[in-house]
Amino acid sequence: MPKRPRSHRLEDISIRRFEEALPESWVPRKRTHDYGIDVEIEVFSDDDQSTGDIFYAQIRATDDPKKKKKLTLDVDQLEYFRSLDLPTIIVRYNSLDESLYFKWHFDLDLPATAQSSITVTFTDDDLWTTETPAEILRTVRAGKALRAFSAAHPLPLVVNQTLESVAQSYEFSRAWERLVKATPVVRISEGGQPVELVITASKSGILISIDRISSVRVDHDYNSAEELFAIILYSLIFITHQVGLSGQSSQLAELALSLGVKATARPLAAQASAALVSRPLDAVALANLNDLANQQDEFLVGLLASLHRSSAPRILRLNATASLYDYALAKGYYEGNAVAEAAITYSLGNVRRGLGDFRGAIQAYVRARRLRPDYQNSSYFCGELAGCLFLSRRYAMAAQLYGKVSEDEPSQTTSLLLGDALLLSGNPSEALIHFGVAQGSDIFPLSVEAAVKAELCDWLISTYGESFQRKFSETSERIVQAEKQGAGPDYWQTLLDESDPLDPLSNFNAAKTRYDAGDLIGAYYRYLIVALSQPGDAEAWHNAFVCVMQDSSPRFISTLSLALWQCGREPYDILRRKITEVNAEDPLLGELDKVADDLAAQGDHERFENLTVRLFRDDAFDAVFEVPSHSA
Repeated sequence: MPKRPRSHRLEDISIRRFEEALPESWVPRKRTHDYGIDVEIEVFSDDDQSTGDIFYAQIRATDDPKKKKKLTLDVDQLEYFRSLDLPTIIVRYNSLDESLYFKWHFDLDLPATAQSSITVTFTDDDLWTTETPAEILRTVRAGKALRAFSAAHPLPLVVNQTLESVAQSYEFSRAWERLVKATPVVRISEGGQPVELVITASKSGILISIDRISSVRVDHDYNSAEELFAIILYSLIFITHQVGLSGQSSQLAELALSLGVKATARPLAAQASAALVSRPLDAVALANLNDLANQQDEFLVGLLASLHRSSAPRILRLNATASLYDYALAKGYYEGNAVAEAAITYSLGNVRRGLGDFRGAIQAYVRARRLRPDYQNSSYFCGELAGCLFLSRRYAMAAQLYGKVSEDEPSQTTSLLLGDALLLSGNPSEALIHFGVAQGSDIFPLSVEAAVKAELCDWLISTYGESFQRKFSETSERIVQAEKQGAGPDYWQTLLDESDPLDPLSNFNAAKTRYDAGDLIGAYYRYLIVALSQPGDAEAWHNAFVCVMQDSSPRFISTLSLALWQCGREPYDILRRKITEVNAEDPLLGELDKVADDLAAQGDHERFENLTVRLFRDDAFDAVFEVPSHSA
């Protein structure tokens, strides 16, 4: 006969033991399909009236006496508990003595480093007793009150002290009284409120808390009201921000910034700066006040993560980050530590790149490489520097670096980038080889893009040869002369033939001439050159696919695809507007809209751009945050 596993029996026993420990009026309900939640508990009053107070429990059982007070919890589960509207207790049941221990999910910290699980350790204070249900109910109600608490309301502040020294008591009183006078965020309370900030000063230190939901403990000798003020202020910021009272936390953080008050500990400084991330420049100003960038640790990474996940405009986030790095370098935090200084400088380069300051980014990358020569052997360094060189029109140098990346870490994406650099440096025959590799990609947008560019290479080779020189200076001078003299159509074609076959302005003018002459394919390739040289030029993309649309060419779909993926919906919107001007009831318009929608969805042109922050700590350099590339 099949035998039931001990683990299954133990699970049932532990849940039964937990339910027995609850008051009779509380109703437990098993959750069989919830990730990590075993029981939902609804609190009813002694006369069976619903209170609306609900919490969750995960119950973990063991037979092992060595694991009586500890268990392993997946980080994913802890993050899930944090995402829920209701609080969760993690309960440890030991079958040997039928004891129960518990912690709230908010008692546990997420790890600072990448790891899949954490060890939860229970103490004697976590033992379940007859008083535990009342404590749990108080915490559940405090959490519910917090969720409903208005940003406009001041927080009740309860002050307790058991200091024996008159001098210490005086300094402590000066500190908290100054805080109450300085901000409307808190008000003195006698206690008994659903939500209370409690400051307890004792011989062992200062404890500031909201029930068990959040707390800060700081050791102090109470000899300086100034330091005590800073401790209390930053601890209140930490707690209010942690429990989601963003209005109160930002007001308190503004007070710290306006008064120039520094935190006494890095965790408090980092949380206070994060409380201001909706105003990135203020967040960084507070971080700089606290010298937060003088160490490359989890607190700096945490601030950067909060900053770049905020709803503030992207340009503000990046400018604020640049000012953080600039401040660190100007203060000389890392003088004498070339590798650490190189990491900060490299990260500054990434931010400059995100801002579109490619010259500034290149300067930062080059300085980082001088400080840490090993960077030049890294594919990520070569790729990011190559991208800036490409966008600065230094195509040949970009091609050299992409070539190195392709040799070290070959991929179809890198082949596409290398093809781009070779094409715009005047080597269509070499570019064609790499576009051919990229065409083999299983990623539809990448393969289509490579196919369009490969066809352009074939046309350039047949028109101008396998390679040609791009005479940028000569072309610029001739364009200036043409604009002064009012050059005719033939002039632009001559300029293409003699100076630069890929010059955007000359190709635009030559394309108009070819279009008027009925040479739609000749016009198409020239408009395509303009669009690829200036990917954000919606009119150029529109002009390109208009040519192939009128020619009934299969190129229309691939060109429309590329336009949508590289420039968004604007080129198609221009086309659609012009069609409706001619015939607003065109029956093909609906079908065309559907095609455009499908293509846009496949390419997902509203992409996310990685802002890579490289920190030097135990030889680990990478912390990557996703920054929306389309944010305002």
